[in-house]
Amino acid sequence: MSSIDNKPTDNFNRSLKSLIFSSRTSKFFQHRLTSYNNNNLKNVKINLPLKENENNNNNNNDKKISIITKDDVIYPIINDKEKIKDNIDDKKQIFNKISTKNLPLQEEIKTTKSLPSQEEVNILFLQELLQDFEKVLTITEDFKGFDKYATDWMKNYIQENMKKTKTEYIFEVLLNFYQEKHLQYFSSILGFFYQYGIGNKIDKRKALELYKLATLQNNSGKYIYNHLQNINNSVGKYLLALYYYKDIIVDKQSSLKWSYKSAKKDNPVSQYEVGYCYENGIGTIQSDKKAFEWYMKSAIGGNSKGQCSLAWCYQQGIGIDKDDIKSYEWYLKSAEGGNMNGQCNVAYYYENGIGTEKDEHKAFEWYEKSALNGSTFGQNSLGYFYEFGIGTVKDPVKAIDWYTKSAKRGNNIGQFNLGRCYHDGIGIEKDVKKAYEWLLKSAKAGNQQGQLYLERFFYIKMKP
Repeated sequence: MSSIDNKPTDNFNRSLKSLIFSSRTSKFFQHRLTSYNNNNLKNVKINLPLKENENNNNNNNDKKISIITKDDVIYPIINDKEKIKDNIDDKKQIFNKISTKNLPLQEEIKTTKSLPSQEEVNILFLQELLQDFEKVLTITEDFKGFDKYATDWMKNYIQENMKKTKTEYIFEVLLNFYQEKHLQYFSSILGFFYQYGIGNKIDKRKALELYKLATLQNNSGKYIYNHLQNINNSVGKYLLALYYYKDIIVDKQSSLKWSYKSAKKDNPVSQYEVGYCYENGIGTIQSDKKAFEWYMKSAIGGNSKGQCSLAWCYQQGIGIDKDDIKSYEWYLKSAEGGNMNGQCNVAYYYENGIGTEKDEHKAFEWYEKSALNGSTFGQNSLGYFYEFGIGTVKDPVKAIDWYTKSAKRGNNIGQFNLGRCYHDGIGIEKDVKKAYEWLLKSAKAGNQQGQLYLERFFYIKMKP
């Protein structure tokens, strides 16, 4: 998050102060920005995580199975840290298992001494079905055979718990609830029935609609704290992610198996890959603790990526208590091993005195190594050091050179800084046209500073 030393004096500066920058593919780095404050340039430091697999291009679309993006909605998959591993095989009759705790639909069933009506039986059954189906999904590891496994489980569950009841009947019950007031509870299950033709004809378009609906239904209204509706939301997200990305997940699982076999033979590269999969829930259940353990093995084995990732774990407290000193030590090892992200990160530590004594000269040296090694973030930071004379002699011309390198390789912060320099004539002759071109690229890439500059100086407001 950016931090501005003086209080902003206008809406532009207030907007700058509120900016939060994020990056999915980075572990830790520092972007260099400037903003106007009382008409004077003021240093704004933007700290961002820089992930070890960062290819130093802000436009990369690194696919990460733990987070699925589709149609502007984000769906988490197999990334919950509290996975339910109850034994669900030994099923008893539904009424022997139903508990009234946290089951909101119970409120709609009158407590009487008479036998429950068929509608009440259906409601209780669907409640139990939804909850048990979620448990099945959370312990599923064989995504390659998911279709058969899940559909067989569903049919067997209905047969065991609703004797002599056909799947067609359950589908009709679900459809009735969909058309009436209980839509928010069972839409994910209905979508599953449509996708696999359980009790009806296959209709994947309808299944997709219901999955999307389930993912959105706990965002507002009186049901926000509803236990069953939250389960429906979770199941909907899971099934939607599999609907879009099952092939990718299966491929990742296969890769993880091979990496795991190699990792057990003390291969530092494979150990890093296994750690990365555990950290991000790729092909397996996400586990910070296991990620840390595998990163440690890789780091001790001398892998610079593993060392950088281990440092990140110590920095952020992932699978271990936070420890700035150990974080610095591992970033330094990674940097000395030639890792450009480790070099950029240790430079930041030297610059800010994190885990070690503050030393701007060493910070400059490591930023330079990172920049020469190809890090667009290192290039951008090196340009910043030259522009403001930090750890070296002030040289705006060299600043332009490094901003240009970073910008041309797609770093939207480098693009912003280059556009700003063209606009203000820093290290280069003023050129409004080029300023506009670079600021526009930065803004289109999502850089909010670039968007604010366009709005303030060129009166162009980017669409949200």
